[in-house]
Amino acid sequence: MYPPGTSDDQGPVRSVAKGYHHNWLVQILPFLEERNAWRAVDSSVSVYHPNNARVAGMRLTLLQCPSQVSTPTPQSCYAGMHHDTEAPIDVTNNGVFFLNSRVRYEDVTDGSSHTIFLGEMFAEAGGLGWMSGTRATLRNTGIPLDMTPLNARGATAEQSVNYIATEVKRSDPQMKIDAPLLVGGFGSPHPGGAQFAFGDGHARFLSQSLDLAVFRQLAHRSDGKLLDDP
Repeated sequence: MYPPGTSDDQGPVRSVAKGYHHNWLVQILPFLEERNAWRAVDSSVSVYHPNNARVAGMRLTLLQCPSQVSTPTPQSCYAGMHHDTEAPIDVTNNGVFFLNSRVRYEDVTDGSSHTIFLGEMFAEAGGLGWMSGTRATLRNTGIPLDMTPLNARGATAEQSVNYIATEVKRSDPQMKIDAPLLVGGFGSPHPGGAQFAFGDGHARFLSQSLDLAVFRQLAHRSDGKLLDDP
């Protein structure tokens, strides 16, 4: 099966440094030629525990987009897809990587070539780090691609949450906003769109002008809807 997006005893996941929160990136370290980092992870404690500080402090080149502004603490420029709309990270999400997920290839019934697994996001100064299975490494397609100059310069976590709250309210004025439960979407400093990796292994540049309904279909692993190739 694919690695869980994040692991914890309870949900939904709040984007605060409290919880177990070992994420999908931690699980795939051996496949990224980072076996020493994998061996150094203390899986008996939280990713925020001092025992994991050394690994969390590693700046893995693979997770850094050359076009993005470097952050003071190591963050990831790539996130797993947890859901197709803005919703807390929980066990009922429709993406491939979510709370305690145990998704198999056979569970991606829309087809792996039609399902987004990973995408670009803005690394936030003051974020929870690349090991954290929170909004730091999981995102959704609830809002359009974020191409704002603020984030392109390297937004703080607080500024990004405020931006997400504004965008969510714009699309759903009745939605109740609980900042720690907000997750947010994808984005990049590249002109016109961002790069995404699909389940069959191909990477694709998706345009900022892509219809949001289509974008959300690509995020859902099993909605059963017909998809016209954009």
